[in-house]
Amino acid sequence: INAEYGVLFVHFPSSSQLLAFQVGVFSLCALLHNLPRNNLRCSKEGMKSSPSSFAFLFLLFWFGLSVGTCPPTFSCPLQGCERAQEPEPILSFCEDYQELSCCDYADDTEVSIYILTEIAQTFGLQQCVSSFSELECGYKCDPRQKEFVNVIEGGLNEYVICRDFCERFYNNCKGSPFNGGLVEDFYLSAEAFCTNSGRDNVRIILAVSYTHLTLPTIL
Repeated sequence: INAEYGVLFVHFPSSSQLLAFQVGVFSLCALLHNLPRNNLRCSKEGMKSSPSSFAFLFLLFWFGLSVGTCPPTFSCPLQGCERAQEPEPILSFCEDYQELSCCDYADDTEVSIYILTEIAQTFGLQQCVSSFSELECGYKCDPRQKEFVNVIEGGLNEYVICRDFCERFYNNCKGSPFNGGLVEDFYLSAEAFCTNSGRDNVRIILAVSYTHLTLPTIL
């Protein structure tokens, strides 16, 4: 429970973590099964080879427990355990995150394509498109991603934003052409607009306060 957000995040084991657990249990069973029960079952040849077998099974057991388990400093849940925050000077679209980022060039390119095609074609006001850019770059690239993104395997990822951010977002978009009218004709409040502005696999949650995290400023 995050008291500052007023949001409860429940984490379930991913399929990779369940597979790792199964491998670990299987390896442990194999290890125990191969331990000599008494001297009558151990030939001299078998006794010579048993240490290496024991070592192999032990390594297999350790590997099974470690695969799919994220280290404590894991901070980029969207990108997986193999990704940590790094400087990315090559970012061209989400360039605010060049100094330290969760995303790489491929993520940066994906965000730019999404914004310049789907968003730019849906919302005709440039300041609104720019606001969506800030939202998407923050979601994918912010090095503090684990503080406001909850990855739910097989479901909607949760993206927490502050209400002040949402208000600025809505103010930049409410006058934009949208579906034959204006955004404010379809969304009468900032909350209604923001919570419906995520991608199909993202559920946006509004937090009461967000003082410890400075999201990108929308102009």
